[in-house]
Order: sequence, then structure tokens, then C-alpha cells
Amino acid sequence: TEEPTPTPEPTEEPTSTPEPTEEPTPTPEPTEEPTPTPEPTEEPSPTPEPTEEPTVTPEPTEEPTPEPTEEPTPEPTYEDAVTFTGKSAEKTYDGTALTGDVEVSGLPTGFTGNATAGGSQTDAGSSDNMVTSWQILDASGADVSSRFTNVSTVAGTLTVNPAPVTVFTGSDSKTYDGTPLVCSADARIEGMVAGDTATVTATGTITNVGTAENGYTIDWGTASAGNYTVTENLGTLEVVAAEIQLTAASAEKVYDGGPLTNSLVTAVGLPSEHVCSATASGSQTDVGEAVNEVDSGYMIRNADGTDVTACFAVSTVNGILKVEAQKLTVDLGEGDFDYNGEIQLPVPSVTYTNGPFEGNTETCDLSGDAGMFECSLANDETMVLTVSGAERNTGEYTLSGSSELGSSGNYEIVYQAGKSVINPCYVEITLGGTFPYQEGVTYYPEIQSAIPQGEVLPVSTSWGKVSEGKAQIAFNWGSAVDVIEIQINISKTVEAGGDGDYPIPEGSASVIPNDNSGNYACYFPASMMTISEPEGTDIGG
Repeated sequence: TEEPTPTPEPTEEPTSTPEPTEEPTPTPEPTEEPTPTPEPTEEPSPTPEPTEEPTVTPEPTEEPTPEPTEEPTPEPTYEDAVTFTGKSAEKTYDGTALTGDVEVSGLPTGFTGNATAGGSQTDAGSSDNMVTSWQILDASGADVSSRFTNVSTVAGTLTVNPAPVTVFTGSDSKTYDGTPLVCSADARIEGMVAGDTATVTATGTITNVGTAENGYTIDWGTASAGNYTVTENLGTLEVVAAEIQLTAASAEKVYDGGPLTNSLVTAVGLPSEHVCSATASGSQTDVGEAVNEVDSGYMIRNADGTDVTACFAVSTVNGILKVEAQKLTVDLGEGDFDYNGEIQLPVPSVTYTNGPFEGNTETCDLSGDAGMFECSLANDETMVLTVSGAERNTGEYTLSGSSELGSSGNYEIVYQAGKSVINPCYVEITLGGTFPYQEGVTYYPEIQSAIPQGEVLPVSTSWGKVSEGKAQIAFNWGSAVDVIEIQINISKTVEAGGDGDYPIPEGSASVIPNDNSGNYACYFPASMMTISEPEGTDIGG
């Protein structure tokens, strides 16, 4: 607690007593008077310097070391542990150097330390704040460093922390078009220390649907990257799905017995260099409509052939498959026939009035039954046609038709009325005969032949006498036998000497009306009848 006192000189008393209120050094006890120094005029009383006063390195040339006039008293030495410590310091990087002072500890009362630190840190990082020089001064400012034997130095730490900066990049969005989305606008860095320069370039990119961070690169220019801690405020790049429409084809046709399909799909809104693979499914065979639906599993590819279907918002539109009725005109025809005992009809025909066979005509075939025909159509279907209105007898008949088809709903049929004219069968009937002479007897010629004319002839024709002046002819047509009666309108009464040939004028007979008579036109040509005398007899005439 007391400063070591130099060896006392018995010559004089100190010139002044330290004021206890001004000096931090302990005031000498009044009961103990310090031994006076021999030369009070030359050696001032050691007055301790207050510790708060800044340390001043004494200039040895300006302040002379006290020289004892008499034998010098040996200077005391100190073994107190004195430490000079470089102060630690910390700051955020600002482009200027960070330095630190030195603090001293362990000095006895009345002594001060004076030291220099050599540490300096400008860039972000840490380094030692080394004590590069030091002195210990007594109260008078004299350098008494050599009198201290236990002095050490401790380095402090100078720490420069990176300055915070913020990097900004812009945001953008677009609809998918197969090209990359980039955004270079608004790329910047904020918070740089004055004098430092750096450039930010946005590098973010996205092509397909989705979002991506708009990344960046920094060209640090005049700055050092290590001096900064980067906070990111990055934009977002977004590509939204493109809207396209897939439309299934529509189609229509006239019924032909086969299915109507169309797998074509058209894509609307597809970007350039993109292709869409899509099909449609639907089928309609009979008359009516069906949906032609876009199949799932469609795929959209870019120019590289990559599947980018997910980049599209796809809507689909279905098509319509429509089958129209096949229109037919059935011409029942016109015919002129000679009576043949049967119902006779012209051959009908069927004409297509729309569709791929428009204008083509099919001829129908008689099926074997009266008025029944079979008409083979282009789609391998057979139409059974019934013609009505005709009869077997002579006359003019208007024909109508009806038909049966396995798929009648697929046809629209128009019937053109037909006409059938049945003319009488022309028959040439020859009268004549040879009769024996009997005087006073009246003879009527008899039928010698009945020959029908025409393309179709009876299976057989027979005739015979019914009574005097009457005969009948039977025409066997196979399915029916017609019998007509003939009235012979000429006769010959035999007189004496009346044998010989007698002419029969044309038209000497007529047909007696009955149910069949109108079906025959009978012609009676001129002929001859003979009356002959019996053999071996001369009747003289």
C-alpha cells in the first residue's frame, strides 16, 4: 500500500508535503516524518500522478534524470506482475481500418504505463492487436521501465464483421410458349459501403409450367466478396399453362351399311414447333347421330420431341357422326302385255338419289310369286318389293308398291306408280270341215284349228263342238284353263246335187261373252267347208 521509499538522506526535510486530496498516492502518516533527502533543491519529492491522467511518454532529453549530488542511492526494482494488453475491438465492415488501444494492469500506485498497439483490420475477418512498444513512467514522468522485472504483453483481437447487403431480382410471368422466361430487370444490390462497387446479373430461367427462383450472379468489381454478408430478396419466375382446344372431327354420310368413323382431332392454340398426337373414337352405322369423342391419352411434344402435355390446360370438343337415310326411288315401270293367263307386271327398278351411289339403278328380279320382286342393293341388303294393282285379265292397271327391308329405318323410299296393260290374246280360229251329203240337212262348219299368237303360248289348246252352231275352245295356261264359247254364224243346208265345197266368209263366227271372253281377240279368217257324196253314189248335181 505504500510506495517504496528511497534510502533517506540526512541533509534536509522535503520541501513540501503531498496534499492528500490531490494525489492518489497515500498521504504519509503525520506521526512518521519521512527522512529528509540530502539535496532537496535538486530532487523533487516523488508525487504520484493520478491514474486518470493520460499517460505521457517522457522525453529523456527534456527531463533530466535526477543526479544525486552525493553518492547515488540504488534505484529500487519491482517484481509486480504488470501486463500490457492490446484491447480487442469489433465493428461492421465500413472500408476503414479498425485499430485498438492498449490497457495496462498490475502497476503499483504512482506509476503509469504508456504503450502502442500495432494491430489493424480493414477487411472482414480477425487479427491480433499486438502490443508493439511499452513504457512504465513514475510520477514524474520518468521512464522506469527497466526497474520492473515482471512485465508481459497480451494481444487483443480486432474483428471486422461483414457488412450486410441485399440482392434483389425481379419477378415475371407468362403463358407457356416453349421458350424460356427470363427477367433481368430490377437486378441490383443494396447496402454497399461507399467506394465499393458490385454488379448483380439475374440468371433465373424457366421454360415449362411452374415457378422458379430468379437466381443471380455477382461481379464484385472493386469490392471483396468476403466483406459482405448477402441477404437475398429474389423474384419469382412463373410459367402458367397455355390453353388449347382439341376438337374431334365431325362427319356425315348416307347410309351404306358400314360404320361411320373419323379419328381426326384438330388442336387450336398450339405454339409453333409443337405437335399434338390425339385421336377420336365414335361410330355410327344406322341412320342417326353419335358422339365422336376425343380420346384420353393425347400427347403434346415440343420441337425436341419432349412430352410437354403438362404445360397445357386442355379442353376438348366432341364431334358428331351423322348418318342420313339412303334415298331410293322405286320405279314400278310400265308394261304392255298379251294375255297369258297370269298377272303380268313390268320389271321394277331402284335408283339411288343421294349418297355415293347417287344415280345408279338396280333392276329387280321376279321372286316367283305374283307381284313379288327382289331388289339387291349396293350395301348387300335385299329389298323385297311387292307390286299390287294388277290383275290377270285384260285391262290397264295402275301399280303401287311396298317393300320390306331388314333395316327399313335406314331408307327413305319413294314409289313411282307403274302401269300394266294386258291386251287380249290373239287367236286365229279356222272354221271348216267335210260333211256327208244328206239332202235337206243343215250343216255348220266346225273349228278346224285355234292358234294363239304371242310370246307366251298356252301349254295346250283344245276345242270341240258343243251343239249345232256352237263350239268351245279350252286354253290351258298351266296355272289356269280358260274356256270360251264360239257362236258359228254360218250354215249350209244340203239340196239335191248340193255336194261340193262351200266358202266360209271371214268373220263367220263370234265369241260368246263370258268371264274369259274378254281375254281373247278371236279372228275368223275365210275358209271352206265341203259336202261330199257317199262313195259309190252319184247324186247327180
